[in-house]
Amino acid sequence: MSRRSVTLHECSTEGNVYGECSSAWVKPETGSRHIFCVHVSVVFIFLLFCLISLLHSSFSSYALFCSWHTFHTLPCLLIDSAMSLCRDYAAIVFFANSRFETGKRKLQYLSFQDFAFCAGQLISYWTVGAVDLDADLEKEFLHDLKDLKVLVNNKDMLDQHKSLVCAQLRGKIKVFSEMEASFKNLSRALVNIASKLTHTKDFRDLFIDLVEKFIEPCRSDKWTIGDLRLFLKHYSSSVHTLEAFRHQVIWDRYMGVIKSCILKMYHD
Repeated sequence: MSRRSVTLHECSTEGNVYGECSSAWVKPETGSRHIFCVHVSVVFIFLLFCLISLLHSSFSSYALFCSWHTFHTLPCLLIDSAMSLCRDYAAIVFFANSRFETGKRKLQYLSFQDFAFCAGQLISYWTVGAVDLDADLEKEFLHDLKDLKVLVNNKDMLDQHKSLVCAQLRGKIKVFSEMEASFKNLSRALVNIASKLTHTKDFRDLFIDLVEKFIEPCRSDKWTIGDLRLFLKHYSSSVHTLEAFRHQVIWDRYMGVIKSCILKMYHD
């Protein structure tokens, strides 16, 4: 096997977390390795072009469909590997454009794939509806997040929210006492992070804030990933039973992404 083929194999197996198909190496037949490598490069470059063009709204839907139809029957390895590389590239571009803080010491335990996953969540759910195609995230959505502060500023609502979550988790998690004692601090942390995302500095510090204000307190109390998953599930869903709360749509959109990112980031 040629040196070039080995490099492609390593890239496709080690850099791909989006599907099992590309983890199996399909050895090209003798005499066709060079063509195989060229196909990988062409597909990758094409998909990058599509991504950049779509972001600038200059690539028509019809052209994209025709181009995709041309190569959608290529071997699974090619397509999966190219799509994985494109997702990684999109994450890099998104983080660079948004200038997220990722170099702090407390974030060094996170891998590139952790950040890439979170970038995918932000792109998929927080950029929908943006008028300016060059915008990082939807401005109106970020502005509406300020309305969530009522969850922690209203004492009765905060107490009711805590009671609902505790009722759901009693006897189901090992750190129930710790959760009950720290519920209000954890809730304030998540809501305050949301309400400050309209400010550039706070927006860029999203990941360091999640680590310092939520993940580290849970880790210090020895929450398991199972405890955290159950807590976030009921913490998010119980809001729908609060009669005085009127921002469920914004809440679900915010917590859907935050919950996924926290669970991805919660590891050693």
